[in-house]
Amino acid sequence: MQYTRSLLIFSLVLIWVILCAHVYALNHYLYWIYPWFDVLMHILGGTWVGVTYGALIMHRHTQTSLSFMSIYMRTLLAVLIIGALWEGMEFFIDTFFNTRMFQLSPLDTLKDMISNGIGATIASIIIFITRRYA
Repeated sequence: MQYTRSLLIFSLVLIWVILCAHVYALNHYLYWIYPWFDVLMHILGGTWVGVTYGALIMHRHTQTSLSFMSIYMRTLLAVLIIGALWEGMEFFIDTFFNTRMFQLSPLDTLKDMISNGIGATIASIIIFITRRYA
């Protein structure tokens, strides 16, 4: 159970870093100046969703020894579901308000989902190591 607390603390610190970076990026136009910054934020977001999932849901499996692949597949699925919902929300906002603020192209959505998947991989490694050595 100690690893759950460690993951929750990491999750809270990470969401604070993401929030600060996002506000700073909006105020200084980093998303437009550095196109790679959006990729970084999606990787961090995918990591945050995955670690939060690991902290809140995976604690049910404290008595069982989960393999890395089991942790990875569960985390990846959770991150991709949340990512798809997020992209759907962006599509809805752009459609409803007739803007092109979020959904630049289908390729942008694919890039965002791949970035989320990279974040899920990072989160899975963090969860696995924390479960193993906590």
